[in-house]
Amino acid sequence: MSETGTSTRRREPDSAEFQRLLLRLGSDRVEAWAAYDRLRRKLAKFFEWNRCPDAEELACQVLDRIAIRPDLEQIRSVPEFAVGVARNVCKESRTKEQRVSYVEEYPDGAESLVDPGSCGDDLAGKLDQAARLDCLQRSLARMSRRDRTLAVEYYSAEGMKRHVKRSLLALRFGFTGNGLRVHMNRLRERLERDVIECLTDTSRTRAKRE
Repeated sequence: MSETGTSTRRREPDSAEFQRLLLRLGSDRVEAWAAYDRLRRKLAKFFEWNRCPDAEELACQVLDRIAIRPDLEQIRSVPEFAVGVARNVCKESRTKEQRVSYVEEYPDGAESLVDPGSCGDDLAGKLDQAARLDCLQRSLARMSRRDRTLAVEYYSAEGMKRHVKRSLLALRFGFTGNGLRVHMNRLRERLERDVIECLTDTSRTRAKRE
């Protein structure tokens, strides 16, 4: 059982594969989720200590690679095996970082490789986007620290990791899966209402100035 550290694109585990990984970490559902979260945090620390960018993402990548292994049941200790996988992922990350650094050594940096025709964003569109972002940040600032953390982490999760991260959020904040969804729907409605009101006020202020 070895992790070669190839640079080919790897797929994310499906639900059944992810459940297999959880069973290897604990027979009890809550215990398994807690063990998964502990291992993910330890892996993230490993990448931070080795100065790898996107430590949290790399930690999830390690666990994904283990979850899709057909010989998962034969691995004696998943946490110990994860360390070896993490070392390979760390090497891959450094190789990728070196390639990025090489690109940035061009006279004009990475911008020298951009197609000039792709830079036609209009100023009005950028201003509208900035206004929406400002209104969203104001609304988040008025929330409790707990709800603000929930909103940011819940809606920043992507792909297969969305299910994982949202389940961990529910466990962390004491929600059932359905309870978290109900709470987040209420927060989203509040954010949407606040942003619309803020944008309306901003438009009125602009109109007066003009």
